[in-house]
Formats: sequence, C-alpha cells, structure tokens
Amino acid sequence: MNNECSIVKDLLALYSEDMVSEGTAQFIANHLESCEECSREYKQMKGEKSFDFSEEKAPIKDIKKKIVKKRIATAVLSVFLVLTILLTGYAVLSTREFFEYSDDLMTITSFPAYDGYYADKGSNTINYYQSIESFNSYNNAEQSGVKSTKIIFDKKVTGCSYYLTTETVPDIYSDSYYNYTERVYHIEAWTSKWDKMVGFIREKLGKEQPCQTLEIESDSYFALRYSPNNGQSEIDLSDKSEMNGYALPRLVLNYYLIFAAGALIVAAVLLVIFRKKEKVGKIMTYITFVPLSYIISQLAVMGFNATTYSVMRDFKLIIVLSIFILCILISVYRIIQVKKEIKEINKLN
Repeated sequence: MNNECSIVKDLLALYSEDMVSEGTAQFIANHLESCEECSREYKQMKGEKSFDFSEEKAPIKDIKKKIVKKRIATAVLSVFLVLTILLTGYAVLSTREFFEYSDDLMTITSFPAYDGYYADKGSNTINYYQSIESFNSYNNAEQSGVKSTKIIFDKKVTGCSYYLTTETVPDIYSDSYYNYTERVYHIEAWTSKWDKMVGFIREKLGKEQPCQTLEIESDSYFALRYSPNNGQSEIDLSDKSEMNGYALPRLVLNYYLIFAAGALIVAAVLLVIFRKKEKVGKIMTYITFVPLSYIISQLAVMGFNATTYSVMRDFKLIIVLSIFILCILISVYRIIQVKKEIKEINKLN
C-alpha cells in the first residue's frame, strides 16, 4: 500500500458524503479508477453498490407512492370514523319515546263527523258513516261535513305523524246492513333525548318551543285513532274509548339482518376459496365488507332487538351508517395492504 492509497482511504468517508473540496474529489476519483483495492473498499462503504444509482430511483418512487396512498387512506379513515361516531350518537339520542294518550296531550280544533250517530236535516236523516259527498247531494242540506281536521299537540311533543289504513265495517245503522270501507288515520306523537336537549338549549336562549301540528283533509268521513306504540290499545279520538286493536311493531329489519348475515356467510366462504388468487381475493374481500358493514350498522342503531315502530327512520340511519362503516373497513384494509407492499419493497432492496 503506497502513501497515496493511505491518503485516499482516510478521505473516503468524507468523499462518500461529498464533504471534500472539488480538487480533492477529483484526485480521489482518479485514484479510484486506477486502484482496484481502494475502489473495492469504497464500494463496500457505499453498500457494495455501483456508482450508477439510477436503479435505486424506481423502488424509492414506489415507496413514496405507497406512503401517499397510505396517508390518503388514513385521512379517509379518520373522517369516516368521526362521522360514524357522530351518527351513532345521534341515532341513539334520537330514538323515539312515544307518549301514552292523555287529555292534555293534544287538542283537536275540528272533527270530521257530526254530533251523534245521525245528522238530521229536515226530512232527511243522514247516516253518521255516510260520505260527506253524499250528504251534500241533498237539496235541503244546510251545511256540509267538516273537511279539515287540525290537531295541535302539547309542547312536550317534539314529533308527530300519522299513517292511513282502511277497515271493512258493518253498517249497523242502515236497514240494508251492508259492509263499507272506512279510512282510519292513526296518530303518533313522540319525543327523544336529542329533542329534549335541543329544547333545553332553546329555553336557555329564550326561544319558545313550537307546538307540533297535524292537519288532515278529506271529502268523506274518516276515523281518528291515537297509537301509543307501546303494546297498549289504540284510542278512538271521537269518544276517547279504547279500541280492540293496537299498533304492532315492524319486524322487517329483523329480516334484513338475517339476509345480511346469510350474504356475509356466502361471501366469507367464497373469500376462503379464492384467497390465493390475488385479484379475485381482493374483490371478494370488498364484497364481504358490504353485508358486514350493514350488520355492524344495524347493531349500532338498534342493538339486538330490531323490532321498531319507526321503520323508515331507523332504516335510513342504518343505510347511511353502513356506508360510513364500509368506507372505514375499506380504508383499514388498504392501509394494511400498503404496509405489506412497503415491507416487500424494503426486503428486495
């Protein structure tokens, strides 16, 4: 080993980091071209790689792309995780608490019927259940039946609605004793923890709680009933009497849950079968997430009891929440996949 080799070897560490002057760098480069021993030591110091680093640019770019994808997936995960928590909280807080009937619960400003079972107009006697349209056809009819019914609820009621059914009723007040179809409007009234919180805030801000109202219009007689939605009998609002029937909770969400569970089992079986085929396996993974997200969403909104008196409200919340959860599952899956791909690239290099 000559003196030139000793000097070059002492400077190799600085040279590899570009920390020598231009003249010294040129001297070392010329020496490395002519000295095989010093060149070999320099290559070992640089990780035994050649002076042409163009081959390393591709894996570095791949890693950068993977990191960007991972960050995007993490951001999406964070957003939908927050949305899921907020929507789940709202679903729990907005669960409807139906009111039992009481005299102060509502005020009916007009009623779609006449006092008593008959309305006498001169020589004509009109059956209580006859249509107003038929009543108006009499020449000496001095007034028509009430065509609009308005119901004003107490301020403690924060939500109300009605649904229409038809019933076949025997006409016991006619000599012909024929059956006729009667329209029945079932009234519902409720509040919720969320509405109570909003009402408390309004009260603190000095804002008056508005009264909930319902208005029903019809050209013929219809019956009004109040549904407490707690397993008790409905109330006939014409005379405040209890009816034989009562509103039943809807069971349709139970069927949806069973269908989703069956779809999840089928998708999981197919995923196991095709797990070794990369593209098909990924597709089956995404398909499996769909029923899984619905099941998680319904359990979050309804718990294990899927019977409900508010099927449309609950179903809409479940669908929106299941979309959020689906995005979370896909984001977590993508993050895991990207991490694996980065590890594989690092192993190859």
